[in-house]
Amino acid sequence: MAALAAIGATSIPVAAEAQTLLQTQARYPRIRMLATGELIATVLLFPNDYRVRVFSSTDNGASWTAVSTFGESNWSTVQTSSPDFVVMPNGDLILGINTETHCVGCIPKIRIFRSTDKGRNWTYLSTAATSNKAITSTDDDGFWEPNFSFDSAGNLVLIYADETSDCCSQKLVRVRSSDGGATWTDRSNLVAIGTSNTKETHRPGMPIVVKLTDGTDRWMLTYEVCGVAGINNCRHHYKTSTDGWNYGTTTNIGTQMTGSASRYFNGTPMVKSVQNGGPLLWIGHHLHLSDGSWSAANGYLLFRSDNGSPEGPWTAMNAPVSVDDPQSATCDGFSPALQWVPNSSGGKNVVQMTTRLSPTGTGCDVYFGSAPL
Repeated sequence: MAALAAIGATSIPVAAEAQTLLQTQARYPRIRMLATGELIATVLLFPNDYRVRVFSSTDNGASWTAVSTFGESNWSTVQTSSPDFVVMPNGDLILGINTETHCVGCIPKIRIFRSTDKGRNWTYLSTAATSNKAITSTDDDGFWEPNFSFDSAGNLVLIYADETSDCCSQKLVRVRSSDGGATWTDRSNLVAIGTSNTKETHRPGMPIVVKLTDGTDRWMLTYEVCGVAGINNCRHHYKTSTDGWNYGTTTNIGTQMTGSASRYFNGTPMVKSVQNGGPLLWIGHHLHLSDGSWSAANGYLLFRSDNGSPEGPWTAMNAPVSVDDPQSATCDGFSPALQWVPNSSGGKNVVQMTTRLSPTGTGCDVYFGSAPL
């Protein structure tokens, strides 16, 4: 990766050198590390397939091999979105995916699948959430963006965005499982800040949870809040928890995230805690200056909090995968993935996967790269 001594608010970083095409026509990359050190990544094949493709890396993210592709027979018709997965304590993988997302009359669901062989084979396990009403239009009324974590009692927690409620244009909802994802209980609102189902008003979405490494024994929930007027539309917010389940008042919008030089990301947040006292990493779709204008470093940076705290201080580093100044709602830089790995010098690298608009202008391609922390 090209080096940059200092990254200021107006300087333009050098594009990352080591970035490789992983998969064409795909979105929503996610990466997790197994206890053995093997990395597993998933992407959604999109927009013509809607199945999940699974990759493995045994060299800390330097290269990847596709090990499986799975889905149900109706997925290309009812469509799916935003799969996420987690590594269970016994080594099994649990994956959740939104199904029936864009078919009028369908009932949105989050279906759960399990792999007992490191992602090579998958079987249906359960349905974590089912809507109480059918989809009424092709851009409305679905479940989105599931994210897995574990609470302090060891329960598997699933948080997702829900736009099926009359209370809110969209809200964040939680459920949990005490039996490894076979059954789900305690469905309840987590962040619900709207007052009606009016489209595009106060829409928390894209939840990500990490266990912080700042010594406070806290969990961090990060999410975007779209449908906000002015420069803060889709800005990233966060809340913290002492048990991984309760994050304070449901109607509280949370704390805005602000990086170095008062810059901030909006859209599709991704955070990752680096174990053993490492930094907290943060990236998103678009990078702005404090006045809401585009940063010259848009598409080239991620932020790091070296003390592991979302309160910072935050500094900037070159992103392992750069995107050439994304300024639209296309897939350039949309919903990236981060994972830390050990490196040969005894330190750690960050592996990133990010989407770019395909050269033909149709669909998205996923690229990967890594850089030292």
